[in-house]
Amino acid sequence: MRGESQVIKLINIFLDGLVSVGNDAGFTGDSVLAKMMEFGGQPPRGSGMDQSNLSMINALNLYRDKHYEFPIIERIVWRLLKKPVTAMYITALLVDQYYHGINPNSKNEKGEEDFRAYNESDKVALWVKHMAEQGVRQPMGLVYDDALRVYRYGLKSGKRLVRRDLGYERKQ
Repeated sequence: MRGESQVIKLINIFLDGLVSVGNDAGFTGDSVLAKMMEFGGQPPRGSGMDQSNLSMINALNLYRDKHYEFPIIERIVWRLLKKPVTAMYITALLVDQYYHGINPNSKNEKGEEDFRAYNESDKVALWVKHMAEQGVRQPMGLVYDDALRVYRYGLKSGKRLVRRDLGYERKQ
């Protein structure tokens, strides 16, 4: 079980490294769009006291490096994404760990938003979609029960593949 939790931790490090803005040096306040909305569609006027150099110095103080294990898991994930079969497995693992929380596309029987969390069938649909985006069409031809079976198998195999490659990476 320790190996499985280590794989999940590394996958989360990888996903965090991809989507996190914590390692971007730059403006940390509202975006330009948020400021435009706040000022009624008009760009805010400058104060006449240009503080851009001070702002950049402060932003550099907020810069954080990516997690020290990010390069290891990044190499493993990209290597596994190169082959269609291993791509199916690692993508299942990435989908399972990335999609948590409220599903913004969920609807009830009446077609109204119902604000429910992602469930396994949502994740299977997203996995099939992401596989199609990668050019791997095999999951698209599966009926739901078969897609669910392959997705679940992908979760197990993806963890096993990462563990195997992790041992290889750490030996080098």
